[in-house]
Amino acid sequence: MKALLPIFALSLASCDAPDPVTSEAPEPEPVAEAEPVNAPGMSAAEFAELQTGMSYADAIAVIGSEGELLSENEIAGTHTVMYQWEGESGFGANANAMFQDDKLIQKSQFGLE
Repeated sequence: MKALLPIFALSLASCDAPDPVTSEAPEPEPVAEAEPVNAPGMSAAEFAELQTGMSYADAIAVIGSEGELLSENEIAGTHTVMYQWEGESGFGANANAMFQDDKLIQKSQFGLE
């Protein structure tokens, strides 16, 4: 029984020491999220940048977000789509853009600032 006492004492002493293998590393500092380059929706300035003939991808680059697909059809081989964006300026403000064969042919807006 006396032989077990030193082993028991050693095992208790080793319980207090941190185990370098299982010790947790300090948590890294949180990284601040980047501010959005562009507010969601469309502004009057972005609407003014949309030019007849530009592609939908070019329009997204100007606006900063994809539009909501409102309609799509294909007649006699011509593909036509219409998208809508909410305005940045508040309730009811919006803009629509119509693309035919991926070229902007028409745009309209209400209440954009």
